Amino acid sequence: MSLEANWIFQRMKTQGSFENYYDEQHCKDRIKKILEFIHKDHLEIMYIYYYRKNVYSDYLSIEHLWKIEELDQEWHSFREKQKKY
Repeated sequence: MSLEANWIFQRMKTQGSFENYYDEQHCKDRIKKILEFIHKDHLEIMYIYYYRKNVYSDYLSIEHLWKIEELDQEWHSFREKQKKY
């Protein structure tokens, strides 16, 4: 999952989402935790937004959470295509 978190961070950074953030590792850790909430705990973005703010709110906004979910779906689609070849 940390490979996916790194990939998502890099994609968001190149799209301008993290241009003001200097502590990349903390941001990647937050992304990894959001991915754990989605995959292991089966939590939805709005639930995470309202009830898990203490985990992410120092680095991520609601827009970031939605982008993480979008890129997570892209990541899994890409990985499935890789497995076929």
